[in-house]
Amino acid sequence: MSHLKIIDLASKRPSPTHIEAKDRLEHLFNDFIVRGASPKETASLIFTFGVCELLSYSETPDEGVEVIDEVLYNCFGIKKSVNSIFQEGFVTDEDID
Repeated sequence: MSHLKIIDLASKRPSPTHIEAKDRLEHLFNDFIVRGASPKETASLIFTFGVCELLSYSETPDEGVEVIDEVLYNCFGIKKSVNSIFQEGFVTDEDID
């Protein structure tokens, strides 16, 4: 009978980096395009997913919106506040029937 040692591979992996994240997203994007997806729709999907995750993990919706505003300004020079887009506010659990 052989003795097998179980190794927790997740604990051996290095922490993720921004470069790894960018490479993985680029691979996902390119794979979808090669398989026939629309580049615009794929980019919109990735963007929407990121915004939803950011808002979900922020302490408050306003904190998430502030981060989005910072990214839009620092990366693209867009100064328009995202708050002006969400004038009606965010849907909460109480709003769902």
